[in-house]
Amino acid sequence: MARREWQNPSILARDSVAGREWYVRYRVKVLEVADGKPTIKRREKWQALGLCAKMTKRQAEREKDRIMREVNGQVYTVQSQVPFVAFVKVFEENHVAHLATPTQSTYAQQLRSHITPAFKDLKLCQVGPLQVQQLFRGLESAGIAKTTRNTIRGILSALFKCARKWRYIDTPNPTEDLDIGGGPRRVRPCRVPSLEDVRRLAAECDGDVPLLIEMLCFTGMRISEAAGLVVSDLDFAEGTASVSRRNCRGDIGDTKSDAGTRVLGLGGVAEKLVAHVAGKAPGDTVFTHDGAAIVDNTLLANYLTPRMERLGIKFPGFGWHTFRRLHITLMNQRLSLFDLRMQAGHADVRTTQKYIVDDQRRRSDATKDLPFLVAKKA
Repeated sequence: MARREWQNPSILARDSVAGREWYVRYRVKVLEVADGKPTIKRREKWQALGLCAKMTKRQAEREKDRIMREVNGQVYTVQSQVPFVAFVKVFEENHVAHLATPTQSTYAQQLRSHITPAFKDLKLCQVGPLQVQQLFRGLESAGIAKTTRNTIRGILSALFKCARKWRYIDTPNPTEDLDIGGGPRRVRPCRVPSLEDVRRLAAECDGDVPLLIEMLCFTGMRISEAAGLVVSDLDFAEGTASVSRRNCRGDIGDTKSDAGTRVLGLGGVAEKLVAHVAGKAPGDTVFTHDGAAIVDNTLLANYLTPRMERLGIKFPGFGWHTFRRLHITLMNQRLSLFDLRMQAGHADVRTTQKYIVDDQRRRSDATKDLPFLVAKKA
């Protein structure tokens, strides 16, 4: 971090093209960036003070004192002088690389598309609240969705939080009190298919896919959690499945959060699962496609979506997560919100609330049995 240093070199004399001259030798710090990391190098500098014929040594001393006041009075905050693009590489290697695979993709896309181009000519210390606000004003003017802007804010906040933690900067996070701009909060309505549409879709599929769809609707698992299930996770005596890992696009690891590690009831799908895993070893994957482990995005794009379109039930946002939303919406009529949070494996109950699709007819029917507050007129 920042520190001061003191130098007081002696006055020396040397021959120059113009004649004999006074000079001093002192060291300066030079910032060099190697592999995105700042390195301080001390370089010697020779500074001419004036010709001996035109100034006395005492006058040269005064000139030296003037120069050295600037050198000795300078504060070096070396890390903050790192180019912004160089710190992005440090951020990607030491923070982004340890996130879940889908999150890594999101970070990489937004860093590449919006964040790095905006600050590529600046040093890390030059990116302050004004520069960040100007970025978001530009994003709003360009028609970037509010949800995307909110994602970019989160990535920038994480970047500057890491910069402070790693001692690159000691200034406040420039994303604090940031106004990301207006616009619709949601780019598309929250929808779920009817149960009949889900049945029709399952009937159009083969292999493990129909049972996988039913599993998601019965349990509310994330597709990555269902893809990560092995036979030993199923307890048919208790009628439950233990969710303790996820397989996200081929990357196997822990669940999305601590709350994601949970035990779920299998309900009516248990009997089908017994027959499905018969003959499999305890460590075998429960659901496969074309003889291999499920890769959720490929199976959706190449297999499921064309069938949705053929049936005429495809709508914007209809994907694997839609079955999870359908489960949470149906279970909302049977469980309290806090029980529903545990069922979904959410860390925050507010996240669970966003999954529940509004049932306007149910709300209207609930008002029909309310007593009259004012007597009817005859």
